Amino acid sequence: MLRRPGLRERLALAMGAFVVSIGVGLTLLMEWRLAAGLRESAQQRLEYLARDLSSRIGEDLRERRLEVSRLALVLGSSDVLNSRAVQQTLDGLQTRVPAYAWIGLTDARGHVLAGSGGLLSGVDASTRPWFLGGARAEFFGDPHVAKMLGPLLPPERSGEPLRFFDLASPVRRPDGTMVGVLGAHLYTGWIRTVVERTLDSRIEHFPLEVLVADNTGDWLYKTSPDLSATLAALLRESPPTRYLLSSAKVDLPTEAGKLAWTVLVREEASDALAPVYENRRQMGIVVPLLALSLAFATWLIAGRLARPVERVADAARRHAATTGHALDAHVAGGRDEARLLDLTLQRLALRDSLTGLINRSALKQRLALLQRAQAVTASPAPYAVLLLDLDDFHMFNNARGHEHGDQLLRAVAERLRQVAGADTVARLGSDEFALLPGLPGGADEDVAAHAQAYAERVVAAFAAPFELPGGAHRCQVSIGIAVVDAAATLPEVALTEAELAMQEAKRLGKGRVVVFDDRLQEGLIAQTRFERALRAAIPSQLLVLYQPQVDREGRTVGAELLVRWKHTEQGLVSPAMFIPVAEQTGLIVDIGRWVLEQACRQLRAWSDDPLRRHLVLAVNVSSREFGHPGFVDGVREVLAATGADPARLKIELTESALAADVGEVVARMAALKSLGVRFSLDDFGTGFSSLGYLQRMPIDQLKIDQSFVRGMLTENSSASIVHTVIALGESLGVEVIAEGVETEAQRQALAELGCHHYQGYLFARPVPVEQLPL
Repeated sequence: MLRRPGLRERLALAMGAFVVSIGVGLTLLMEWRLAAGLRESAQQRLEYLARDLSSRIGEDLRERRLEVSRLALVLGSSDVLNSRAVQQTLDGLQTRVPAYAWIGLTDARGHVLAGSGGLLSGVDASTRPWFLGGARAEFFGDPHVAKMLGPLLPPERSGEPLRFFDLASPVRRPDGTMVGVLGAHLYTGWIRTVVERTLDSRIEHFPLEVLVADNTGDWLYKTSPDLSATLAALLRESPPTRYLLSSAKVDLPTEAGKLAWTVLVREEASDALAPVYENRRQMGIVVPLLALSLAFATWLIAGRLARPVERVADAARRHAATTGHALDAHVAGGRDEARLLDLTLQRLALRDSLTGLINRSALKQRLALLQRAQAVTASPAPYAVLLLDLDDFHMFNNARGHEHGDQLLRAVAERLRQVAGADTVARLGSDEFALLPGLPGGADEDVAAHAQAYAERVVAAFAAPFELPGGAHRCQVSIGIAVVDAAATLPEVALTEAELAMQEAKRLGKGRVVVFDDRLQEGLIAQTRFERALRAAIPSQLLVLYQPQVDREGRTVGAELLVRWKHTEQGLVSPAMFIPVAEQTGLIVDIGRWVLEQACRQLRAWSDDPLRRHLVLAVNVSSREFGHPGFVDGVREVLAATGADPARLKIELTESALAADVGEVVARMAALKSLGVRFSLDDFGTGFSSLGYLQRMPIDQLKIDQSFVRGMLTENSSASIVHTVIALGESLGVEVIAEGVETEAQRQALAELGCHHYQGYLFARPVPVEQLPL
């Protein structure tokens, strides 16, 4: 007969079971929290990579199309197409860009005049899709097997037939006559090069699988050659079991509609959740060992408690036996206080994904902690916040590309770490960084002096050039300093003061340091009042004026709406004063919506007037307004509510609006274009990056900036820019209008260059709608 466990054993077993149950519970909770965080992090990483790959593939395709169209434009201006120079040019382009399998030039009948490597010369290509498409306009074809070119090139290692993408562009004389077609075949293997280059450029590397499918879902590229599943099958798997995946579209307009390739990135869930399995393995070792250890310790301790209890029980039994009384002995056992493991869920610090620095939210948390710590001290010590902004970073980013811009930002972050040492360094966004230095205490003046000396050391550290993959680059930095009363100043206020000081530093010049002082404080108060007054002015104190736009005959074909603020006390406030403030505060969204409503109501009123129903109204839209999530729906709602003809509404975008997420910008423009809305690119020529994007943008009009018009009669550079914009507009088939035309000499010069639409004081100043001339 088995002996019933005694009190000592029962306590030890209870402790062991308690520890095991707690350990299992903690393990499950940790796994649940950790798995959720890892899945979210992995999904975000896959989504970013998918968008990055689709963007780079699209950019590479657009670059190839631009190369072909530019070369076609150059060849069109050549006197002799069938020449040695043409052959050398084609061979040279193929050598520089290995993605080209073949580049060739035909005459107007489709006979190949010259081909890279001498291939296909004299062949009749008149029935090939790339010649037929390229004879009409720029052409991009889906992947296919080249019947003529394939047998002339080395075969694939896999033995599969070579597949190519076709690009073509018409070759036209300056008078518009089509004299040939420039065609090119791209290896499908260039996709592998783009993918591998993108993956190699990443800081962190994970075991990922990348796939690219064409419009029909056929694979153009896949990391695993033995993959048999289709794109539809992979996307249909929801929720995912073995893999985490994300996809993005490569949108590119083509002659047949839109190229809609799909980039799919996936990662095995076991790889993404590897820390979960490692945690489970470790807990599987730790929990049993801990349970055994505590059970044994409980057994030892319980021995001291059990002996007196057992003696009492034995005495009770003996007493019952000798007296003849039945006694139920209820033995009270002592309570063993078990140690409980407190689970501390560690939150991953919010960090900037590009540089690894903490971001704005994390910096504000640290400032708040510092404020609370100082609030309980007898004499809170002031501290300093330094806000840094790179000088001319946007110019560098637009001139050399976002990839080089990211490289520079990472190099700047590393240099700031070296200068700051153990001090806090944060990236607040774009090219803005912050420092929270540990400085000697003292009065505000002493802290300001130490902070300024600290900032000067940072400025001096930027004197050395940054060694980047694309070459060395020198970069200066402007720094604003806010000396903060830690016990009283909110983190957001501290950052605002530092930002105002930084803006003042940039206004004074490059490489400057400015400390926030009473003068800037007064400016901040004045700005706050101005913002409050502007907020109250919308829309009751706003009015719109109309500046006519005329054709070569001087007839009004439309007008641009210009918003004005008629202050109740100050009168008319210059747009140069309130528009930047509206941009900064986000009020530009409300102002823009109101202006759009005025334009659409006026268009609806003119629709019943035979003399004015043809007029087009242009509305300026800022980058912040165009990027607002509800902008497209807002335009759709206003058009529906007013009944205005969308074809008579023209949205003027600045180049800064196009320099953000190009794919998102194109998608928004396409959505509005489908409604019938027209687009004009305002202040064209003042930016740095739009030329590469123009072919993607559904632009109807280019607007020559008034600064170039003003100087075209006296400055060769301005005249050259005006001539180039007009020629570019003609090549793209879009209208060109010049703003700021103030003299007849300017109008005459523009007309001679081929620009026949104008806006400026020569014709009329901005006037109320009832004074708009016809």
